[in-house]
Amino acid sequence: MDAAGRERLTVDEWYQDGQRLESSGRYAEAISAFSRAIERNRLFADAYFGRGVCHYALRHYQQAREDLNAAALFGCRVAQLWSRFEIKMPDEPDEVDDPDL
Repeated sequence: MDAAGRERLTVDEWYQDGQRLESSGRYAEAISAFSRAIERNRLFADAYFGRGVCHYALRHYQQAREDLNAAALFGCRVAQLWSRFEIKMPDEPDEVDDPDL
């Protein structure tokens, strides 16, 4: 599809393109597709989730957290589960029980 044709894609088509790219490991391209879906629908929870997963795969942990939190806020059940258990990102230090250690 040429660039003009891609500009006419619907929200759902951008989202599906993002899913396809994510499943093939093309995370940076998937982030772009999910972002296009989000541009067309700022409350598209599943697109935020997909983009967050791609950021996580690329070790962009801050962006992943932001997108996963937005996905949870907008109603994505999987993201809500993720935030409920407060899964730590790999770059977060472990909590220490004794502050004197």
